[in-house]
Amino acid sequence: MIKAIHTHKPSLVAMVHGETSTGQMQPLAEIGKACRDLDILLVVDAVATIGGTPVETDAWHLDAVMGGTQKCLSVPSGMAPLTYNSRVEQKLMSRKTVERGLRDATSARAEGRTIASNYFDLSQLQDYWSSARLNHHTEATSMLYGLHEGLRILLQEGLEARFQRHLANERALVAGIQGMGLQLYGDMSSKLPVVTCITIPEGIDGESVRSMLLNDFSIEIASSFGPLKGQIWRIGTMGFSCQRKNVLHVLGALEAVLLRHRHVLPAGEAVQAALDVYAGKEGALC
Repeated sequence: MIKAIHTHKPSLVAMVHGETSTGQMQPLAEIGKACRDLDILLVVDAVATIGGTPVETDAWHLDAVMGGTQKCLSVPSGMAPLTYNSRVEQKLMSRKTVERGLRDATSARAEGRTIASNYFDLSQLQDYWSSARLNHHTEATSMLYGLHEGLRILLQEGLEARFQRHLANERALVAGIQGMGLQLYGDMSSKLPVVTCITIPEGIDGESVRSMLLNDFSIEIASSFGPLKGQIWRIGTMGFSCQRKNVLHVLGALEAVLLRHRHVLPAGEAVQAALDVYAGKEGALC
């Protein structure tokens, strides 16, 4: 990635911090430094990582970061928290002023044309929050209350304690998966802490396993997309659901379902491996 940035020198680099479809995480600190050295804007999708693993916006030289509410923040979906710095603001304001936008809209209506207006226009959104309070949209008040409560719970737990909880439960889940003889998918050196990908064993109908987990144990795990569809399972350990009892429950259920599908594995080892991990941790972390 950094080599490509130096080769092509784009004006903007956009990337996903935690790629849930493959369970991998980008090394943003190194990429951010490379972009800043070349005066390139770096825009990051941190939907899957905010609230579950560190996202150091300033230290990693991230110019804009967008998140989501439904994953590690564990509140209803539908909002996208967003932050951007003065470098992005300067780019926005040099591209198009609000006055020019209003003139364009007025001219377009007079000529019977339509133009895109409110859809993700950050220059308009910025003025919504300014002293001018220009109307941009009607805010969903109940969603703001939900986000406020989710953030209150996060801060009550503490960011470092929350990150450690996610790591502890990830380690236990990984130990359990390996304990039952399954193979993890992807590069473990860049593994996303909140998503664990498992290679579906040869001869096993992955969708049948998922269906039985859902119908008999009320557990939903995911497949993936594109060339990985039907090749891997994905288990998320995010936010409120990232708890010891859930990890142990999914390991026991997955083992039972695989045995039901006549897959040979060391029965009982998965949960024991996870319990071995927990035995060395403070209970408050899990």
